[in-house]
Amino acid sequence: MTKAQTKNKKHRSFFNILEIIVDIIVYPVIIISFMSSFFMLVAKSKNVITPIFGYTFVRVLTNSMSVYCPEVQRNFVSGDVVVLKTQDTMYEVGDVIAFYNYTDTADSLAKINLTSVQSGQEQVFDEEGNPVLDEQGNPTYRNNNYLPVKDGEGNTIFDQTLYDNVLNTEVGQNIPGTNFTKQSVPENRHDLDYVRDVSSVRVYFHQIVQIRIDTSGTIFYITKGTTNSSTEIVREDLVAGKYVSTGSWLTGLVSFCASTEGMILLVVAPISFIVLIELLSILEQVNNILLEKKVIAREMPFDSKECDKARIGIEMREVDKIFYYDVMPQDYKYEVFDFLWGEFENSKKKKEKYSYETAIESVKVYNMEDPSKYYEVWKKSFTSNKKKQQVDIAFQRSLKEKYINVVCTDYKNEKPSMPKSKIGKKKTFSDINKTIEKIKEREKKLQKDLNQVADNTNLKENKDDK
Repeated sequence: MTKAQTKNKKHRSFFNILEIIVDIIVYPVIIISFMSSFFMLVAKSKNVITPIFGYTFVRVLTNSMSVYCPEVQRNFVSGDVVVLKTQDTMYEVGDVIAFYNYTDTADSLAKINLTSVQSGQEQVFDEEGNPVLDEQGNPTYRNNNYLPVKDGEGNTIFDQTLYDNVLNTEVGQNIPGTNFTKQSVPENRHDLDYVRDVSSVRVYFHQIVQIRIDTSGTIFYITKGTTNSSTEIVREDLVAGKYVSTGSWLTGLVSFCASTEGMILLVVAPISFIVLIELLSILEQVNNILLEKKVIAREMPFDSKECDKARIGIEMREVDKIFYYDVMPQDYKYEVFDFLWGEFENSKKKKEKYSYETAIESVKVYNMEDPSKYYEVWKKSFTSNKKKQQVDIAFQRSLKEKYINVVCTDYKNEKPSMPKSKIGKKKTFSDINKTIEKIKEREKKLQKDLNQVADNTNLKENKDDK
């Protein structure tokens, strides 16, 4: 394993770890919180309960079901969040349902009772199933005019035959078992979309105590709150769904997500965290770009800790790699090659593996005095004309830089100095321009000195002639 590979294997970016945390934890929390809040707000503002895969969340708005309900073994108070399940089949007596409380004037046809009921009283129990006692310690009771009659096995009695007769009878014909004639569905009956648009309509939460059907075949549910003595008549299409028992942790979580505190903690805070991570990531990328430019300009050692941590050699553009390898001193070619392509030696990615193999091939034909073959190998490896042009530009840039360095070196009559970082420091364009200006000034001074010498020589010769 090469030196670069060893270093990069040990290095794991802090931002990569944060991104994993965001992907696994933060994003799911934001999605759940946003969906919960969205459905709660829509249901509250537009009276629209939108199920997903047959289930939805609703918030209880009143205390009409605050007394313990034995059928579902709990009570419901204002502010509770519950889960509803929609179904295409008929709901049953005892089901706790959410419905749009709307009375349609078109629903005035005779309603046939499909459940046997009796009048009487029922004992009141708390949410734990214990009897509620009065001040004297006696059990308390409440009136219930629609208490469902149960058979020996505890099932609600329902007249299925009468129900089938209503549905199967033709309009205008007498319904068997009744004194009613089958009617058509009223044309002026309002549908669910109309009801939802009525701003005064609220979503109620009651228990079904009786089921009826009108002479057009439409089902109606007689509902009642556990704290109410009066009932509500609900048309079947206005029912949003029935309560299903779920863990308190789930409804508690959804309720918290829909609250202001939940929005701040589970939506605003995570989004701010993500924005902060992205900002830090952008700053890191900008810093890496600046480091890369300094490395290419030989203003920073390629083997520094900063470069290794930022993976400059790996992230560098291919054309910049080609140029950088060419202009570096011969003594450091091996280390530079490892810095630029060493990580790709055992890579399973096709593109990186191809880059490494091309680099090996180009190095084999590399000649510092004439690197044209080196650049030709790279040109052939690219299919894009734009890439090939960039290689040509890099080649010309390399020749120009080497020529300037040779001119400056010959003029000073000394070898290029190597900094402590083991790399040749490249002269910046401003340094080169200053050097050229100094050369011109020295040429002018030298020419002036030569002219002065020539004048002195001519003057001396004239004196000798005299």
